[in-house]
Amino acid sequence: MINTMRKALLFTFFMTCCTVYSSFAQLVQPSAFPAQSSEKAFLHSQSTYNFQPYNGSAYMQQRLAQQNASFAQNLQSYLQALPSISQMSIEPNQDAPEGSPPVLKIPVVVHVIHDPNDAVGTGTNLSINQVQSQIDKLNDAFRQLNANFSSTPLVFQGVAADAEIEFCLANVSPTGTATNGIDRQSVATSSIVDLNYIENTIKPSTSWNPAGYVNIWTVAVPSTTTFGGIQGYSYFPISGFAGSNVLDGLVVDYQFFGTTGNAIGDGVACIREMGHYLGLPDIWGETSSQGVPLGCSSDDGLSDTPDQAAPTGIANPNCPTSIPQSCGSNDMYSNYMDYMKDQTCQSMFTTQQATVMRAVLTGQAGAAGYGDRSSLIASAASACSNPCAIALNISTTPESCGGLMDGTASVTASGGTPPYLYTWNTTPTQNTSTTTGLAGGDYQVTVSDFTGCVQIANVTISSASTVT
Repeated sequence: MINTMRKALLFTFFMTCCTVYSSFAQLVQPSAFPAQSSEKAFLHSQSTYNFQPYNGSAYMQQRLAQQNASFAQNLQSYLQALPSISQMSIEPNQDAPEGSPPVLKIPVVVHVIHDPNDAVGTGTNLSINQVQSQIDKLNDAFRQLNANFSSTPLVFQGVAADAEIEFCLANVSPTGTATNGIDRQSVATSSIVDLNYIENTIKPSTSWNPAGYVNIWTVAVPSTTTFGGIQGYSYFPISGFAGSNVLDGLVVDYQFFGTTGNAIGDGVACIREMGHYLGLPDIWGETSSQGVPLGCSSDDGLSDTPDQAAPTGIANPNCPTSIPQSCGSNDMYSNYMDYMKDQTCQSMFTTQQATVMRAVLTGQAGAAGYGDRSSLIASAASACSNPCAIALNISTTPESCGGLMDGTASVTASGGTPPYLYTWNTTPTQNTSTTTGLAGGDYQVTVSDFTGCVQIANVTISSASTVT
């Protein structure tokens, strides 16, 4: 059983440390946020930081806090408010069954930063299917539809929750043009020498309006391999930064994005960074300025997660067969905000974690003066609105005489987002709107549009009698 009093005392102690850290940050000569692409944001002590797969976001928060006193103060205020935010009452949807909360939908743009030598579907130039597999993984995780939830230890299932948050690849760009939500940008991998290049060059030149879209950059993060480095990072919804700064969004190393192709990690790296983006700390609390977890003296501020000394994956390379313990309680290794090397056993958010994320998205946290990403929900009404509905009109001409194979079929597509691609199941395959040389029989045409929507129609060609 989680000792809520102990957690409250630990969180108070941790926030006292944050106050000292914030005061230190104000002594550092501050620089303005790099809201414009011409301004720079240099990373502090990058050469001495102990980068691990789980501490990229902690590093970026510390880096901005050292640079900017306002960010440090607002970060401290947000972390102090987390216990209160986690107790907010989310307004029910009166039209939903049993007054359940409404499902919140968020538009996403994925900036695929790829080497110019990588063709689509190879190396850093991720395929549409791999990108979509990550969106599917996000939706499963934030709707508690993930297949591995059944393997969540029973002791944790009682506090698990459906956050009722969904994600869509945007199909309307900031300029109002059609898009499939994938923005491919050619950048030589050799030029991405450090995180400064991502923050100061790639992000400012590619970011879509962060108030209306979740920007996700897939990129070859420097020094990241399957054995080390950081898998990704993002920023908390901090006042004065969230939704207004070109740095706002998620960075995920391309190797850990999605679940198809050559992806590794089961898509959990992106889920964790989305949790940070929506306001969730690491389950073990904070890390030091050298990247080391602070241990039992730190906490995430939520009473339905256990006090935990460090990422479970540090001592457990595989999913544990029994629940590990630290700080006098069970380690919630199945939580997405923990870190596991074997990420197939991460399967849940808690009720209070879901409340924090929804409060950030609905504006309730923002109304109280804390993190606010409610503009994303307003944007979804247009950015996610185009239905995946392609209408097909079919016309045919029969085979004129048995055995002549001169039948034809034509398809006219409307709706969806042009241009359209056509695939007829003929031999050989024909890829135009009209197919020719058909014998009498049944055929099928598959039509896909620019956003990947698909419609299939069956066609029958009448067969004439053979002349004798």
